[in-house]
Amino acid sequence: MANIITLENGEEIDVDAFPLPEGVSDELFNMTQIAKAMNTSTVTITRWIDQGFPVHQKGGNGQAYEFRLSHCYAWRMWREQSDAADRARKDELAGQLAMQFLGGEEEAGHLKTQLSPKEMKAHLEVEMVRNQAALQREELVKKAHVERVLEGVLITFRQAMTNLPDYMEQEFSLSPVQVEKAERYCDNLLQDIRLQMSEARFAVGEVVSVADHRGRTA
Repeated sequence: MANIITLENGEEIDVDAFPLPEGVSDELFNMTQIAKAMNTSTVTITRWIDQGFPVHQKGGNGQAYEFRLSHCYAWRMWREQSDAADRARKDELAGQLAMQFLGGEEEAGHLKTQLSPKEMKAHLEVEMVRNQAALQREELVKKAHVERVLEGVLITFRQAMTNLPDYMEQEFSLSPVQVEKAERYCDNLLQDIRLQMSEARFAVGEVVSVADHRGRTA
């Protein structure tokens, strides 16, 4: 028959899942004895009672508290196991959330709901300190700075692509059909780069086709 104790909140603990250490017999202890056995104080035992610590017989009116050692030991081991599992779960969520923040807030939304406001605040404070340190070590670059650099590079590249058909026409005596093919190739390349930038969530400007630009400047 299963040796189950039911806590006041309805949770059940299988005492057999947390057996006493070998050589330790099950006994009824008073408050002082159980505190010594649990390597804590009677003040802590009193607080634990409010948290579900199993009591064999409640004290009062001259009657001393009694605690069954096997039940108390099982509760202590069960709580430590539960606390460890809860910490591991929160650590995993925090780690996942940190990774998701790197990919944007939209992906992190479903993870945010699994953390309490206090846990979220603590995580964000740690993340802020970590990011500041990374910035100082030049391991992290602000998105706005990257966008400015890329914008300058892309302007130069776009101008080069825009002028390339004219250059090829003059340098290699291309036919109108060949010039049109060169324009189409440059247009496709610019559009592909614009799409990649947009998918990477960088601000992108309007792309004017090479043929239109040549028509405006002709």
